[in-house]
Amino acid sequence: KLVRFDFKERCWLRANIHSLSPVRVQTMRMLGMQPPRSLSNTAHGLASAGLQYRGPWVEVWDNLLGHAMDKTSKFEAQNLANLVWASATAGCNASELFDRIAIDVIPKLSEHSPQGIANVAWAYASSGHDAPELFAALAKE
Repeated sequence: KLVRFDFKERCWLRANIHSLSPVRVQTMRMLGMQPPRSLSNTAHGLASAGLQYRGPWVEVWDNLLGHAMDKTSKFEAQNLANLVWASATAGCNASELFDRIAIDVIPKLSEHSPQGIANVAWAYASSGHDAPELFAALAKE
């Protein structure tokens, strides 16, 4: 499990990022076979572990988000929220994905928990991604 609750373990992980090379390689191999929920969980885990959109992780993020892009309409509401949160947290360049998710998430807003709605709003606001229709729909929730 990449994400640990212990602060010292997270610090060690970030200081020894090279130790994750085998995980990075295996993740890349498996991305194309993953269903939407697994893609969302992978993105959430990477972001929570502090594996930002830089260095060797750019390729992982780009591939992950590319595979997610092909499946956004199949994502459940919570998984869409987790995906945009993770992308924004990691600092991904995901403008096209955010455009698509803004369209796909609006009809699913009633399925979101209050936390899910907050995560979607935060992700779009913090990334500076303009989505007026989404923000109007969020304001109604």
